[in-house]
Amino acid sequence: MDILNLQMEPVQEAKTLRYRNGGFQGPPIPSIAVILILIVVGLHLWIKTKKPWGFLGALIECICAPPGFRFPIVGQFGEVAFCGAMISGEDLPQQAERKL
Repeated sequence: MDILNLQMEPVQEAKTLRYRNGGFQGPPIPSIAVILILIVVGLHLWIKTKKPWGFLGALIECICAPPGFRFPIVGQFGEVAFCGAMISGEDLPQQAERKL
């Protein structure tokens, strides 16, 4: 429905010019769906690999996203925390070689 009702409207936010879809009202369904999928995938990875970082990162992102609409810095903190969690959970080549 976002694309069918697309009406780009200029909005000034934090002294920057952005565009939003003025033709659609409601929650950002695609963003919510992605965060929920990442929580489920993170939980699965936690069970399989014993590393909670993917789940924790997605959970922090889920908690920080709603207030991020009013306070953008909070939303950005969630993004950074999620990226950091993904990097923390990555199996580095040196660690993989030691396991062999």
